[in-house]
Amino acid sequence: MRIAFLLALAFLQDRVLEEGIDGRATLKLQGGVPVLHMYGTPDEMGAQYGKLLKKGIHAAHQSVGKKFLAGADEKRLRGETKGMAAAIPAHVAAEMKAAARESGLPYEDWLLFNTMFDVEHGGKRLGGCCTAAASGGAGAEPILGRNFDLPQPFWGLVPLGVVVVRHPEKKTAWAAVTHPLFAGTHAGLNEKGLAVGATAGTPGLGYNPNGLSSMILFRLVLEEASTVAEAEKMLKDAKVTVATTLMVLDAKGGNLLAECSPQKVVFRRPENGTLHATNHFVSPELAQKVDCPRFRWLDENFKGRRGIDEEVMKRSLVGTAPPTNLQSMIFHPVRRSLLLSSGTVPAAKGPFVPLDAGALFPK
Repeated sequence: MRIAFLLALAFLQDRVLEEGIDGRATLKLQGGVPVLHMYGTPDEMGAQYGKLLKKGIHAAHQSVGKKFLAGADEKRLRGETKGMAAAIPAHVAAEMKAAARESGLPYEDWLLFNTMFDVEHGGKRLGGCCTAAASGGAGAEPILGRNFDLPQPFWGLVPLGVVVVRHPEKKTAWAAVTHPLFAGTHAGLNEKGLAVGATAGTPGLGYNPNGLSSMILFRLVLEEASTVAEAEKMLKDAKVTVATTLMVLDAKGGNLLAECSPQKVVFRRPENGTLHATNHFVSPELAQKVDCPRFRWLDENFKGRRGIDEEVMKRSLVGTAPPTNLQSMIFHPVRRSLLLSSGTVPAAKGPFVPLDAGALFPK
């Protein structure tokens, strides 16, 4: 049964996310992983996105967006996107509008899809995920691992995993590990060697429907920061919508975990060179009394280690992967490369496809 399910997913991915070219933009399969490269102005990149991912955009909207709205107070949800829409930077909005135009999906639906984790987290708090990072040492490079976990109705995203690499004019190129229809990101790496990975927070720390969508906020970090210090400065005063965490690691081993809430943003630092997070806050300022077996497992797995290699990180991801694990990834900031498992459940069991600097940031 599992083999048949995985074969069906692979077939759907090949059928929906087809290779294509639009001017300089390309969508190609790299080891089975769709990688989209976009170039130019926000409007140009949005148009490329809408054209080359059109089938995937409509598949995501049909299999996830409509199920998300089923049984929900759609009027309330759409109303709450208005405050978040006002906070979206002009260049991101321009890209989304161009993508909406070329894909044929209304901009209002793009707004809802890109804020649904925020508006729903304001109520039921969907999601999961975990992140783990090591600063390097003992012969090992800095490394960041992340599991992306979501329950139904989000399993429609399983066959739609894609890596989107934006090459904006005269600005930093950055890669998002994502799915069609998301203008922001929950994980990624830029050409300067800054890697990020997010987790959803737990209830109890407020909700600000007029803040900046969490995935758009994390996108801005990848666009504008090249070091942990720069990322910290951006996140410190961010207008946060809901409780989330963001793991940040740079090529020099700088590392922090931002516990973001509408109340405040607090930063955790590595202990003995490692740092990890699941879905509750543990800083003294925001600590929540949550017994999380995945967090305890990571505590034990990293205890006494200074350097974490790729195999240890893979075991860590497998050990913390629930049945709802849709993507699993490992970032190497020094190499400007990543490994991705996407399209199988739980994804942490692999196989992982390597995407090196040449595949992500070609000169």
